Amino acid sequence: MTMAQDEQDEQGNREPPDPQPPEALLPLTPGVLHILLALAGGERHGYAIMRETERLSAGAVRLGPGTLYRTLRTLLDAGLIAESGERPDPAHDDERRRYYRLTGFGRRVALAETRRLARLVEHARALPGWEATLAAPRGVRLAAMPPQPITPQPKGA
Repeated sequence: MTMAQDEQDEQGNREPPDPQPPEALLPLTPGVLHILLALAGGERHGYAIMRETERLSAGAVRLGPGTLYRTLRTLLDAGLIAESGERPDPAHDDERRRYYRLTGFGRRVALAETRRLARLVEHARALPGWEATLAAPRGVRLAAMPPQPITPQPKGA
């Protein structure tokens, strides 16, 4: 699905049509996918994106400031994210902070990547002897790993 020229995203912002099919950008790097997923929960500033990325990956993906801001610039240029025009109350936030949001195109790219990864895991589970190894990380019971919802980040946090 591509957006029409006059279509609006979830926040009411007008967006241009997709510059290319979302699948053309796949596969995404782990850092890019985690940033997009962090923004799927709502607008965030850079440090909040770093914290949410670490939380979503259970500490496996840690983005330093240089990597984060280079990646954010790339995602901005590609139209996957946008800088938010809304700002929290300056009394409760640092005015230097920039807030980012996921665009409709960015959401479609993230969805395409998660579908791609789900198909890959499905294929791996169908391989003889792999189902048991994919059930949970070694020594960890799935019951001990409840799903972590993506929670919206309030501005200024």
